[in-house]
Amino acid sequence: MGTLGISNHCFNAPQDRIKYKGTDEAYHWGSHHWKLTTWNKVHIIKAVYEYGVNVIHSDTDVVWFGDPLPFFQQQLQDDPGGVGASREIRAHLDPASEAGPGPAAGSWDGAAAGGQGWWEAPHVVVATDSVSSLNRRGDRGLEDSPQPYTPINTGMYFLRQWPGGVAFLDEWLSWQGRDVGHDQDGFNTLARGFFFQRDPDLRLPLFPGAHTRVMRPTLLGGRGPGGQQQGAQQRQQGRTSGSSGHGDVRNSTTEDDWAAPRTFRAAYSNNTAISFLPASMFANAYTYVNARLWEKLDHPLYAVHWVWGGKSLESKRQNMRDAMKFHDEPDYYTSPQLVTFDMDLLPMPPTYNSWFSTEHMIRFHVKAANHQLQQAYYAFAIALIANRTLVMPRFQCYCAKNWYQTQQCRINFEKATTFPFTCALSHVLRVKKLEAGFRLPENTEYSGHRVFVREYSFLDNPKVPDALKKSFVEIVPSQMPRTANLGADDLVLSAEPAPRGYGQRVTVAAPLVDRELRAVLGRFKNVRVLHFPQPARTLGGFSTYATWEQYDVEIQKHVAYWCCRSRSDMRAYNLTERLQLVALPPDRYKNLPRLTTGAADGATAASTATPPPGSSGYLHEAPPLPPRAAGGRPWCDSIVARHVAGPGRAEGRLGELLQCIGDEGG
Repeated sequence: MGTLGISNHCFNAPQDRIKYKGTDEAYHWGSHHWKLTTWNKVHIIKAVYEYGVNVIHSDTDVVWFGDPLPFFQQQLQDDPGGVGASREIRAHLDPASEAGPGPAAGSWDGAAAGGQGWWEAPHVVVATDSVSSLNRRGDRGLEDSPQPYTPINTGMYFLRQWPGGVAFLDEWLSWQGRDVGHDQDGFNTLARGFFFQRDPDLRLPLFPGAHTRVMRPTLLGGRGPGGQQQGAQQRQQGRTSGSSGHGDVRNSTTEDDWAAPRTFRAAYSNNTAISFLPASMFANAYTYVNARLWEKLDHPLYAVHWVWGGKSLESKRQNMRDAMKFHDEPDYYTSPQLVTFDMDLLPMPPTYNSWFSTEHMIRFHVKAANHQLQQAYYAFAIALIANRTLVMPRFQCYCAKNWYQTQQCRINFEKATTFPFTCALSHVLRVKKLEAGFRLPENTEYSGHRVFVREYSFLDNPKVPDALKKSFVEIVPSQMPRTANLGADDLVLSAEPAPRGYGQRVTVAAPLVDRELRAVLGRFKNVRVLHFPQPARTLGGFSTYATWEQYDVEIQKHVAYWCCRSRSDMRAYNLTERLQLVALPPDRYKNLPRLTTGAADGATAASTATPPPGSSGYLHEAPPLPPRAAGGRPWCDSIVARHVAGPGRAEGRLGELLQCIGDEGG
């Protein structure tokens, strides 16, 4: 707004409109204080709305990536599809279809809506907690075919001016006194009615029936007489180069398609048309971090609501920093002395993204995550020894983390996520503990040393001065065996210009113990960035037994767990719900804390009760899978992948495919 010359754009919430002013308990998610405070937002929005303006609302944990005004202005043009769809479709509707459903109790007043029926522009456009979108690739309009089962998230919504707007807000606020929960629960009850809590006493929303779906005679982008040639070209392109449909018919470019309304009528406000914001364009942390949904569907990204990305405020801040969207003071970017490091990754099986066995995927993910964390183990130790800030690497994830079960390592059966993706830091490490700094309490050797972290995108951020980035030394371990009895002056074997065009590359006689590393790094105390391509080969460990033991204990406290297995897999294989990730190298496993709710070993699996929800175990202690499941599922995956990859050439493998499908273990 400042660029438009509007400077006086703050709204001071009128105190007489704020209904709750108590501070009876700590403010946290789910508390009584929190619930009533969320309702205050709705009272304030109503006060703003009464000025006669359209309202765009977003919670404080929403980050805007692009200007949403053109998108929302499009909704004021009576075009729910966002691409001229509604006007075109109405031209093909018969009068009965355009009128909408027949009269019914509480039914839609088509005349009051301007005679547009289901194809009218929505009054309210709201975000959801969905992790997928029914919109096809390139369809940049409102969410296609909204479903009553979709949970609404009021963290983002657009409320346009219309004669029934104040009455709608009054209806929403009327649920505050009915003990339904917070403001979002009230909106879900108002809009979805029965489908929110499956309460038979609640009304049903009005959704379009099958008769409102029409065949669209041309493709998106190929509309009307002027678009026939373009549509033909797109169809031909689809035949020759293949559709980028991600296995979903809605992405097809080779056939005519069905068009559906993008609005429904609220259960307790039947004259209010509601539409959903696609989770691709108005994202959450899952569709932004895991699925990269806007990229897969070629949609613009307007905003991210940082839910589905870790339960703590620190996790949300970390995700914002990763995206270079969090405001930190200049000192955050200019002050630190840094340690950076590279990681090598385990090779991912070539058919991994099409595996059917969730448990096999989980085990590969945890194995791969541990492999990365065991390299970070040495990087944290180097940063502790040097008393420097550690820049996080781009940890790679091969399975989603959630608070309930995954299917094929994805959430709610979505298919857009491809592995690996760059993890949110909370998937592998405990961000809240890291924000306080990693240290060894009461350790005399490293008293006062504390490792803070920076996001993986830190050195890509234009706020970081070039002078800091180019003050650089790369420390690499020698490929030759180390000579015995080296003195401090003999530890640096060579120095040369760094390959990146600035700074130095220094080769050291590795592995170094901590006191030797301190001596080497003392030469470079004024260098801003110390880079370790192979931290596990550069540092051999701590020379003091007690310090090394303490380091093992403290670093493991900062490691996250993976969650969650399905109850059926837990019962079938006697598995814990969670798997605790491990930063300690295998030869240090003796220092891992005992997990009292860990899985039983294979010998007692048959006679041991299934571990309860919330139980955790280590991968190296997990019971083996039965031979049929262990050999059958990946074998089936490879067969199915070959059939998918080679259509028309699979006749000779039909027998083995049928055997795979019929295999109970596969």
